[in-house]
Amino acid sequence: MQDNEELKRSKKPLITLLHSLPGMVFKCRNDRDRTMEFVSNGCYELTGYRASELIHNRKVTYGELIHPDDRSLVWDEVEKALEENRLLRLHYRIITASGEEKWVLEHSYGVASTEETIKRMLGFVIDFTEYRQTEEELTRTKEKLDKINTILISQSKELKRSLKELSVLFEASKKVSSSLSLPEILNSILDFFMEEFRIDGGSILLIDEDGYLRVRTHRGLSPDFVKSAEQKPTEDTCSGECFLKNKIIIIKDAEQVSKPIFNNLEVEEGIKSFSLIPIGIEDEVIGILYCVSKTKKGYFSEEYIEFIKAFVQQLALAIRNARLYERVKNFSKELEKEVEKRTEELKEKSKLLAQSEKLAALGEMADRVAHETRNPIVTIGGFARRIQRKLSPDDPLRKDIGIVIKEVERLEKMVYWITEYKKYISVDFEATNINLIIERALAGVKDKIKKRNVTIQKDLLPNPPLVRVDRKNMEFALFNLFENGIEAIENHGVLRIATRVEREDCLEVIVSDTGKGIAEKDLKSIYDPFFTSKMSGAGMGLTIAHKIVKDHNGLIKVKSKKGEGTTFTIELPLASTIN
Repeated sequence: MQDNEELKRSKKPLITLLHSLPGMVFKCRNDRDRTMEFVSNGCYELTGYRASELIHNRKVTYGELIHPDDRSLVWDEVEKALEENRLLRLHYRIITASGEEKWVLEHSYGVASTEETIKRMLGFVIDFTEYRQTEEELTRTKEKLDKINTILISQSKELKRSLKELSVLFEASKKVSSSLSLPEILNSILDFFMEEFRIDGGSILLIDEDGYLRVRTHRGLSPDFVKSAEQKPTEDTCSGECFLKNKIIIIKDAEQVSKPIFNNLEVEEGIKSFSLIPIGIEDEVIGILYCVSKTKKGYFSEEYIEFIKAFVQQLALAIRNARLYERVKNFSKELEKEVEKRTEELKEKSKLLAQSEKLAALGEMADRVAHETRNPIVTIGGFARRIQRKLSPDDPLRKDIGIVIKEVERLEKMVYWITEYKKYISVDFEATNINLIIERALAGVKDKIKKRNVTIQKDLLPNPPLVRVDRKNMEFALFNLFENGIEAIENHGVLRIATRVEREDCLEVIVSDTGKGIAEKDLKSIYDPFFTSKMSGAGMGLTIAHKIVKDHNGLIKVKSKKGEGTTFTIELPLASTIN
């Protein structure tokens, strides 16, 4: 339950941001109902239905909101986009809760399952009604003007010009709505603009998060001139005045300008005249369209500017939509990454929970097992030893009695470990020098070190950062690792102990031995209670060491290869990083 809450809290900032975006961000199943699994709060303004009413078709399916005449089209286009593994971009109509008919623009893409079969669609839907009506109105107007033009073409040059402007606007409108990639839109529009109006050079500058005007695309301008154009807007330059005052600036003679465009390189660049037009929606300016003529002074007329204003409004809308799409796309990717990360964390914590449950059950059994088995085991062991002493050295029963004694000793050790485990359930943390704990743990195994002829190599930091640990518990965990390493060494081996700081938030303790190593198939089980590959082992030492490290919010890792030794690495958080 706690892990689920942590996952929810981790996703909350992204979900909040998605809910604040205009339009409707969604994730749906690929069925004819388009069953919603996630819908942002923008759905209410768009459809008249709240997210809770749309999700899982609680009140109405999104498929029912699609205009009856468009449902087959939408289904066919979705299937086609999935088959071709491409982004779906589609206009269609919906019927809102109030009965209003709206045109919407949907951008979505398929999300593959582990079986590589498309099961979900992820995307957004925005209100396209006003744009659609404008486009239809432009189409109808163009058709009307085409008819009028056939009658009046010989009598009205003004009509020709208006028709030309309308045609250009119509073509520009199609270009800005043909893509949601910002670089593609800007390059396409600038190329189209320069070709239609036969200008010698130009650029599109957009304001960035740091308040600088950045050249996003340019044509016909030198690299030095383009580089100098990127600056914070101030009223000391024509570009700054244009941006800050939302003001169109036309300079008919660049040599007579009272302030530089961006810098003082205009004459060297060969500019004769230029215009600066703010790009924005209502009062929000997001950039500048800059056009130059290198062949003629006075190239940019007032009529030209009035026409360009309408063109720039289309461009501003396209930029806004492209940025909205990019944000939704990025947020979706981040959300997927975060969910994947939290899912992995949840899996890991589920494993730890299962381990803890095993250990908790073991703790509850400890008293009962110790009470019920200790006395019989001691009695059996005592009788077996007494019988062994009475048997002659060549008595055939002596070997069998020896086996009994060994098994009794193993059971006695197991009862000891079960009882010992209970001592390390409670913890008392304090900031400690890990070197002191290492030395105390080594002192506990000095007899075994001598018995097996093991060489100890220490590579300890002289002044390690303090760690926040329970001294008794951590000493016992290290004692078990040391003992484990010594017992893995047959004779004349090396046990190496080192400390190091690889990251700024934790201290590492590395324990390596040159023993017989652990089989790869056994590595995943070494921390399980009672698991052991030793004839006389109880299989609890590593279990308790693992639990103690986890209780310290630490991490224990193992690397081993059969016949080449084993290395355990403990990562402990520094005391300075813990509140």
